[in-house]
Amino acid sequence: MKRVTHLNPPEHCDVCHEPIIDKFYDCYVPAYGCWANICPECFEEFECKLGTGQGQIYSKLDDTGDFVKIGG
Repeated sequence: MKRVTHLNPPEHCDVCHEPIIDKFYDCYVPAYGCWANICPECFEEFECKLGTGQGQIYSKLDDTGDFVKIGG
């Protein structure tokens, strides 16, 4: 998979508003009926999924601070 970097990573979860530290999901949130950038805890709580049309996961690289896609 080619390296995909998120150009404008969120600072906070769109649902619970907690800070995004090292990982976030860009995914569809069924409970809200929309897409959001969310933390790992909200991803689990709202039973979101990864994959085409469902969501992606991004992780922060230690050396650059960039968030890169690691799944979905």
